[in-house]
Amino acid sequence: MKRRTFLMGAGIATIAAGAGVGSYLVLHNRDMDQQQYDLVWLTFMPVILEGALPNMPEPHKIALNRTLDSIHATISVLPLTQQDELASLLWALNNRLSLWLLTGSVTPLIMREPSSLAQVLESWRLASMDVQIQAYLGLKDVILASFYALPEHWAGLGYKKPELIPPVNMEAK
Repeated sequence: MKRRTFLMGAGIATIAAGAGVGSYLVLHNRDMDQQQYDLVWLTFMPVILEGALPNMPEPHKIALNRTLDSIHATISVLPLTQQDELASLLWALNNRLSLWLLTGSVTPLIMREPSSLAQVLESWRLASMDVQIQAYLGLKDVILASFYALPEHWAGLGYKKPELIPPVNMEAK
């Protein structure tokens, strides 16, 4: 095979693959099952909340489920553009091709060790590509905000719920 033939074939294959992937991404329905999104949240929660979650299995599971409910509530009050960005991120983390582009591996997130997920998050945090930094911040900020939005976690921060001061009755004076 001549070099020119090889390069021409590789170029055509690249263009064809790009067109195929592009049309797949455009035609794909992003309304993926919510359970798939929840798996992404549940996979990253123990890594991001390491040390903040209870050690015992049952309280650990309860804390994860409460945080997941809080994540749904948090996302529901975000502007639609941010909701769409998070949905795109979660979709990308469930898609093998985009998962490979974001993490360098096609191994599903649920099958990875926590240390591997921590390395992925750290590489995103230090990445030079904005998409990886945004992925890191999107996951981390939503998980931390949702976890610490629950009053049962305030004690770990040394935060006390504000006391409501009764209104002063001006007529009695």
